[in-house]
Amino acid sequence: EEAKEKMAQVYADFAPEVQDLISRIPASSIYANAVCDMECLEIWSDGPVVVIGDAAHSMTPSIGQGANIGLEDAAEIGYLLRDALAD
Repeated sequence: EEAKEKMAQVYADFAPEVQDLISRIPASSIYANAVCDMECLEIWSDGPVVVIGDAAHSMTPSIGQGANIGLEDAAEIGYLLRDALAD
């Protein structure tokens, strides 16, 4: 019920149709997830330890990108290591 009340407050200035729609949503079907902003890291490594994925890039939990970003970061690190070892 608290999440539904918060939703109604957030959209209070919207068209009456929006308020009507919100009033029809069962409170039990609303999932509230507190999401906080995270400062970007300036340094992602310390010695042999590297932070990758959603540990390094703040992601909201609802978009499912944390593992994907981890794979992208790992691939990029692989390219960097390949180039560094080739020298």
